[in-house]
Amino acid sequence: MLMEKTSVYLSSADRRRLAWIAEREGISQAQAIRLAIDSYNPASADRNFAGARSGAGPGDSIADHAEDELLEHFGE
Repeated sequence: MLMEKTSVYLSSADRRRLAWIAEREGISQAQAIRLAIDSYNPASADRNFAGARSGAGPGDSIADHAEDELLEHFGE
C-alpha cells in the first residue's frame, strides 16, 4: 500500500492520548490513526446523539476529568 505523508492537528490532550494508545498497543501513532480510520463505519454509526442524555448527570464535561480517573476501572 502506498502511503502519503500528512499532518493532523490535535489538542495536547489528544496528542497525549494518541501516544498512550500507540505505546499500549505497541504500534506507531500513524498506525493507530490508520486503524481508527479503518474501523469507522458511518453506515452503522448512530449520528443522532446531540440531545441524548442531555439532562442527566452532574453537568460537568468529560474534559473536566483526568484521563487516569476516567480509565480507573476500565476493563474490569
